[in-house]
Amino acid sequence: MARSPVMRKTITDSLQKKPTALVLDLSGVPYMDSSGLATMVEALQNARKGQTPLKLCGLTARVKSILEIARLNTVFAIFDTREQALQG
Repeated sequence: MARSPVMRKTITDSLQKKPTALVLDLSGVPYMDSSGLATMVEALQNARKGQTPLKLCGLTARVKSILEIARLNTVFAIFDTREQALQG
């Protein structure tokens, strides 16, 4: 919850640069609450508006489980590593 505003601003700033894809490396995220999930869903919606693929990688087991419980694993493009996300 405390980091969601920073994450939102970073993603928004990145999307304004019109990248060919945006990769979120979550390997340093040990836990994600509902505000983090909401931020990621908002990011996905904004990325889609700009036709920018949004990819997640490096999910810890706990974060991956949270995404699965929320069924967001079916919505996001998820890769094991940053390299796979950049190639995929």
